[in-house]
Amino acid sequence: MQALEPVLVTFIVIFCAAFSVWRLLSLRLRLRVLDALPGTPGGAVHVWKARLRSKLLQQISPGCTTCSERHAPLSAAAPDANRKSVAPHR
Repeated sequence: MQALEPVLVTFIVIFCAAFSVWRLLSLRLRLRVLDALPGTPGGAVHVWKARLRSKLLQQISPGCTTCSERHAPLSAAAPDANRKSVAPHR
């Protein structure tokens, strides 16, 4: 058991360091690292990489999907949020 403890601690330290570096990388560098990792098509690692890649791409270019996910669709009867009333302020 005593021989297993240094191995386990080493594994935890390496994992935490790799996770910290991953979080500090820019999104574009994360994509490059992800593309550089080897993987076999159809395997579990390939599915994991595809999911992670799609999440990173969504973070890089939110586009119109960000608006549609966070806001309810506007109706014609909804008042315009930027429109001021024409009545004088008292």
